[in-house]
Amino acid sequence: MLGLTASTSPSCRQKGFTLIEVMIVVVIIGILMSAMVLTIKPKATSQIRQTLLSAKDLMVSACDRAAFEQRVYLIVPSPTQLQIYKHVNQKWQAAEHLGPITWPEGLKVDWQRPETPESTGSLVDTGWRCWPGGEMTPGSLRIRQDGTEQRLKWNEIREFDIDSLHE
Repeated sequence: MLGLTASTSPSCRQKGFTLIEVMIVVVIIGILMSAMVLTIKPKATSQIRQTLLSAKDLMVSACDRAAFEQRVYLIVPSPTQLQIYKHVNQKWQAAEHLGPITWPEGLKVDWQRPETPESTGSLVDTGWRCWPGGEMTPGSLRIRQDGTEQRLKWNEIREFDIDSLHE
């Protein structure tokens, strides 16, 4: 054998991977997984926040309209959307100029409003009122998606706040 040693002969070659090679692959997979998780999490948080800001803008617009037109407006949440009504001639009518917000698919929405002793089971009992003086019924909207939860809450004088409940 001309210059061949036992370690380089074809019959003594290594089969499989070294520990270093396996560790490098595991580190690369870990980095890729953490990058994927970090990309998905802010997306859910961003979508929830954008939805809450859209709901807030719609509520502010409804209350501004109530003050401008000197009539009562009603903000009604449902599992699929947030709809605005106005009180005209002793009836509630959908406010066409303030279109509903449809909740994006995958978001779970809950809401709270103060309990009223005179509950009648009507449309008025399901939402928040905007009064001609510019005030509104206090309450909150909570939106959840993939372990992320944020809440929009407000008081009678339309001071809004967004909280992150779980992240």
